[in-house]
Amino acid sequence: MDIEKYCDRADLHIWKQNNKVLKTKASYTLSKPQVKKVCEWLKNIKFPDGYASNIGGCVNLNDSSFYSFKSHECHVFMQRLLPIALKGMIPNAIWDAITELCTFFRVICSKELHIEDLETLKDSIVVTICKLEKVFPPGFFDSMEHLVIHLVNEAINGGPEQYRWMYLYERKLGSLKRTIRNRARPEGSIVEAHRVSELSIYSPFQFETPLNRVPRNCAFEIPTYANTDPRLSIFKVPSRRLFHKSGHKRYLDEFEKHKIQTYILLNCVEVHPSITLFNNWIRQTHPNIEERELDQFREQDFASWFADHILSGSDPSNEHLKDLAYGPINEVTSHKGYIVNGYKFHTLAHGGGRVTNNTGVCVKGSCYNEEESDYYGELEEVIELVDIKYRSRGCIYDPFILAYQAQQVYYATYPSTTKDLKDWWAVVKAMPRGIFQVAEGILASEISGDDNVTLVREEIEEVQTTLVTDDTNDDGEEEEFEDTNGDDDSSDDIDLDSFNHSSDDDA
Repeated sequence: MDIEKYCDRADLHIWKQNNKVLKTKASYTLSKPQVKKVCEWLKNIKFPDGYASNIGGCVNLNDSSFYSFKSHECHVFMQRLLPIALKGMIPNAIWDAITELCTFFRVICSKELHIEDLETLKDSIVVTICKLEKVFPPGFFDSMEHLVIHLVNEAINGGPEQYRWMYLYERKLGSLKRTIRNRARPEGSIVEAHRVSELSIYSPFQFETPLNRVPRNCAFEIPTYANTDPRLSIFKVPSRRLFHKSGHKRYLDEFEKHKIQTYILLNCVEVHPSITLFNNWIRQTHPNIEERELDQFREQDFASWFADHILSGSDPSNEHLKDLAYGPINEVTSHKGYIVNGYKFHTLAHGGGRVTNNTGVCVKGSCYNEEESDYYGELEEVIELVDIKYRSRGCIYDPFILAYQAQQVYYATYPSTTKDLKDWWAVVKAMPRGIFQVAEGILASEISGDDNVTLVREEIEEVQTTLVTDDTNDDGEEEEFEDTNGDDDSSDDIDLDSFNHSSDDDA
């Protein structure tokens, strides 16, 4: 009742009328219809395999409430879903402050922490708390809200948060309590159960059991028996089919075959010297050529030029380049899914009726400027080629990507139906489970099988659902996008219904 005395914000003041205490609806609250829309949206959202549990099962549409959220679901909701759910439903100033707080916790809870990021957070979180104090009433803020400011120093001194919070110990204590059978001798029950657990874990290492099974979404490297690995770089990435004996045959037309061969050549490291020679040859014959025109020459003529250049014997440096020069055969195998980079991918047809959503694909652009950024799409087909694999520059018709280029994302519509958000999706990039970055450009496999590692440190971006933007060539014909991958003597390429959209960091 004394808020008017201590706070000069009129929208938070209360008054009496007809023996009732009234107050203005706060700007940060949602109306009942809005809450219902958020619940319906959360009920239908799908995540990639291993990203989170089925959060939709924790939503009660009858009374528009959530229940039975475990700690991991709370992290996913706050760090990822809350900014998407509130977008367009509250004023932008309030949404910005809440999103900054969600981003803060997402970075703090990352599997990898960078000191420069933490130093920036140390200053920005103070500003964020001040913004929140302008929004919420003074009674909301107690010591717990202000302790957030000190979490950055704790992370700098102690490292990643997940090794110091209480979830692990509480879970372990709970499992120990469940082993007690004789309440008069709890210690003996725990020791006996621990002994049985050790025997069951370490004794069956001689044969496969649920305790030593290959980790989820794991793909082993293809062994080579030579002193040095003679394979081309695009064939060395660990990957495998979703189902070992699945797949059906189909044939490539000449246009697809040309696009695939060109895409592989332009993205194979061993071919880069030949690309430089081709560029120099084009610039000599066309001194005033622009970069865009040079890209068109590469797309149209580089494959045939490379075949003449390599098969004539002028570049005998690598015998495997001859296989690339011949190109793929017409017969390919189409699969329902693929496992690579720690992700499990499903095609749209195979994954349509599943609870998880493993069809979203992101390919990083070669540079970030106003002409190129990341490319987003949904997986339509996984193609296995014989004798060749490849990657794309994404500037003309590119429905293919190499499997090693694929990163997993999931798309979420906004529950808000405002006009400016109606045709937009929020894109969330997922980190693969069991993989962490130990140094620049190096990925290590995590031995621990902890299923509750929070997947963080990616950006939420916006992608418009309508397929648009400058996709016509000089003749006025519609252009599309493409990419692919491989192993020893076969390569698996991912066919995307691709759409190129810019990142939007405010999503």
